Amino acid sequence: MNPRQAHRGSVLLETLVLLPVFLLLVFGVLDFARLLWTDLVLRHALAETGRYAMVHGSAAPTPASLADLRNVYLAASRSIDEAQLTLQSIPDWDTASAPGAQLRLEASYEFQFLWDFLPAPSVTLTHEVLVDVTQ
Repeated sequence: MNPRQAHRGSVLLETLVLLPVFLLLVFGVLDFARLLWTDLVLRHALAETGRYAMVHGSAAPTPASLADLRNVYLAASRSIDEAQLTLQSIPDWDTASAPGAQLRLEASYEFQFLWDFLPAPSVTLTHEVLVDVTQ
């Protein structure tokens, strides 16, 4: 038997064995990069929301509500799913947004991986920022 004929199907077999492993690795790296990018966008959006909250307290010419803060947060992070987002103020924004008050804004977002067969198909990203209300 010719050695070339003996190895005729080995390249195809090796490709079929290694291709799923390679694709899983590539798409896993892409999904992890998407997670890191989403985390960065959410951190930036919460910082923008904190800056907005500092100057739109209860004594400001245009005081903000928690719904307004949520809209600022969503505008700064346009690429996220609005339904997966929660934003809260501790203590309550409507009662404690007087000048000189210090509040903590907390945001959480449920990140969904593209792969459903993972042990944890989603991760909750949580961020917080301390706000000193100036107006």
